[in-house]
Amino acid sequence: MRLGYDLSILRHPRAGTARYAEELLAAMTASAAPGDVVLPIRGLPRGPRGLRFRRYLHLAEDLAWWGVGGAAVAARTRVSAWFCPANTLLMALPRPMIVTIHDANFLTQPDAYDRGYRIYANRMFRHAARHASRILTDSAYSAGELVRLLDAPASSIVVAYPGLDHALRVQPDRPDASLPKRYALCIGQTEPHKNIGLLIEAWRVGVPQDLHLVIVGPPGRDDERLRDLASRSVLRDRIHFLGSVSEGRLARLYENATCFLLPSRAEGFGFPPLEAMARGVPTAVAAAGSLPEVTAKGALHFDCDDAAALANLVQGLADDDRLRRRLVTEGRRVARRYRWADTAEVAWSAVREAIEDE
Repeated sequence: MRLGYDLSILRHPRAGTARYAEELLAAMTASAAPGDVVLPIRGLPRGPRGLRFRRYLHLAEDLAWWGVGGAAVAARTRVSAWFCPANTLLMALPRPMIVTIHDANFLTQPDAYDRGYRIYANRMFRHAARHASRILTDSAYSAGELVRLLDAPASSIVVAYPGLDHALRVQPDRPDASLPKRYALCIGQTEPHKNIGLLIEAWRVGVPQDLHLVIVGPPGRDDERLRDLASRSVLRDRIHFLGSVSEGRLARLYENATCFLLPSRAEGFGFPPLEAMARGVPTAVAAAGSLPEVTAKGALHFDCDDAAALANLVQGLADDDRLRRRLVTEGRRVARRYRWADTAEVAWSAVREAIEDE
């Protein structure tokens, strides 16, 4: 079998989907059966970013790839099947096609995406859902959303939880004296659906006096409001926005955190809380989206609209030694479930089933 593996996602700015594509490629290559070959196919070169007109040029390049470029490469390389790990598929290919659709957040949280992307994603994701022989997705929650919102056939959907073992390969930077001694860590872009304002409200309600809040992630549509909210608070010296950080510094932030919090209203999977759990950080997440499913008993779950209840939970998460020890042990146990080798095994099964069904 010759499997074409579409890496055109790497033409775009690096994000979680690119990490997924690279890690799954490595795992599928390592676990390929004798006679099976994975062919990484990178797509068209991408021009520089910057001027607004280039967005339209990049879109035209993407459409050219999905319309004719990918199919031409598939024919030239004589692939038996085509796999895309990043939500979209070629417009047409006389071969079985398999896709990973990670979530449908652009439909459940439309304010987090600009109008042009929503139009593009609605068309491309629906096309993938209709034409894929098999659809991989990151959680049972996401599987239900694909059926409900994209009309994806339930019989074609396979839940393939992503791996997490890559996270502990990153070595932490040296200890950072600029960090507060005790802090709760939150990782996420400051978009409305990430619900980071709930954390600021919880700090206003009352958490341990020496516990700071450190928020890491690129600025989003809610960034200005959140920074203004924090700056007008008497707690402004205890709330820190760090923006984007290197992988080494992020690993250090995990290592030194007193606890980890994620109040997001929608996640198709949610790497940050699992990364925190893997590093032994007591963790709590909103009871929303896939978060209760993927963190299971390794994290506490809270109402994403109740700041007072969250403040009370943070008190225990920071200072209840018995609770902290339980969460550290159970969190690591849950995090160890997520292995790229297992994701690859599910993906290979989906590929073979798609070929057999032809």
